[in-house]
Amino acid sequence: MTDRRIALLLTRPLAQSQGFVNMFAARRHPSPMQICISPLFEIIFQGSLPDMSCYRSLIFTSSNGVRAFSQLTPNRILPSFTVGQVTAETAIEVGFPAQMLGLDVQDFAKALLSLNPKAPCLHPRGDISRSPLAKELTDAGLATDEAIVYHQRGLPLTAQAHKILVGSDPVIVPLFSPRSAQRFRAEFIRARGTAPIYVIALSKAVATKMSGINMADLVVAEQPKAMAMEKAINNLVATLMHLERAPITK
Repeated sequence: MTDRRIALLLTRPLAQSQGFVNMFAARRHPSPMQICISPLFEIIFQGSLPDMSCYRSLIFTSSNGVRAFSQLTPNRILPSFTVGQVTAETAIEVGFPAQMLGLDVQDFAKALLSLNPKAPCLHPRGDISRSPLAKELTDAGLATDEAIVYHQRGLPLTAQAHKILVGSDPVIVPLFSPRSAQRFRAEFIRARGTAPIYVIALSKAVATKMSGINMADLVVAEQPKAMAMEKAINNLVATLMHLERAPITK
């Protein structure tokens, strides 16, 4: 691996990718990595809300949902329940009294039903969703409606990302959702990628979407959190740098 440089390819929407870069910079990450941001989706805040006077609780499953909703109403009074710590932090940052109830949608739904908050609830979400959360909660006895407040538009790889993926240097690719994993897989195949890719998946659900392509390694984060993803990246970088420096034995 002599004279080769590790690349970190970030494929989340621009704001989230830049936030991840800033997190690394704040911790003074020691690696001389080349960082490439190539969002696979563009987030467009677009939508409308129903009459909010009847709702008693809010459900947020993503930071994008929080930000989009907050631009549509000045209301910050309703108790908010979130999936994931980052979503909770975003909600608190913009003024919502938020409480995290789970790291994934399944655990969240169980915890929310157990808590039995005031209803009806409103779930502001994107135009594409993995599961019909509002329907599942309603069927379980917790009246929940949903509102589409943002849209996700697929984007092609940037020229820099394409160049990295058709090269020979190692590329670390953190993937945070099944949909982004599925799209990256398709883009890698379309680009006829040749680079050794080291995929770090947020969860097993994300990892399963990467089947069928040649990867140098596939690691699942210890927890579905940004901090766990950072830790996995640090460990992988340390391993790759060790291989870079290791003497060649005959």
